[in-house]
Amino acid sequence: FNTLEFIHATNNAFFDTSLQKPLVGKTPAYFAGLLNTTVDHLNQTLKKITGKTTRDVLHERIIEEANILLKHTNYSVKAIAWCLNFQETPHFVNFYK
Repeated sequence: FNTLEFIHATNNAFFDTSLQKPLVGKTPAYFAGLLNTTVDHLNQTLKKITGKTTRDVLHERIIEEANILLKHTNYSVKAIAWCLNFQETPHFVNFYK
């Protein structure tokens, strides 16, 4: 895989996140599986190119998507948490802080 494939995979996963199309996966393991690589290889590659771990990159993307949903929808915090694949609203609130 290459970094562009990772960017494409994350953009596809997060594109048009909504109540009708919630985020399916948000873990390094999920994206490593999509790219047919290991979490370690994905981590090493992203760290070399971005200086950030896969987890850090994904967390930034989740925050970005949360901000978009907060600004451009009338979704409740509970609905946004569900859209972003958080099992419990308090987990999302703690993550977002």
